[in-house]
Amino acid sequence: MLKLITNNNYSGQLKLNVLWKSPLFKNRKPFLNEHTTITVHSLENVVRKIDFEIALKALIPGVEIGGSDDEKGYGGLCTRLKLPEDLTFTSANGPVVPQNLQIEAGSWMDFSASFGGNGEISGVTILCHPKTPNYPVP
Repeated sequence: MLKLITNNNYSGQLKLNVLWKSPLFKNRKPFLNEHTTITVHSLENVVRKIDFEIALKALIPGVEIGGSDDEKGYGGLCTRLKLPEDLTFTSANGPVVPQNLQIEAGSWMDFSASFGGNGEISGVTILCHPKTPNYPVP
């Protein structure tokens, strides 16, 4: 269990080193190494920044990471949020209408709504780091 203290005076960092295995691959031999660092910064006014750094390294030749095998083609960072009725999406290009296909959002996407149920609007903004391959990705 991981407990995150959300007091204004605290920040934290979680470092993971994960070997990807499958019972279907060569006696569960690792085929990929994932190194992830999650840094939760101290609260600044009403904003809390969380940085995710994910590095993947193939341990055998021929490993490829790809998106889904459909028109969406998705294979990137995913955020699971409770979806309030008043949820709005905004990108660098302005308001975004949700759809099942990829969109050209630019380097960031904001999700705003009354998440707390008290009518107060808050949100999550995801920014793509400029060093990301194919920046900005759809």
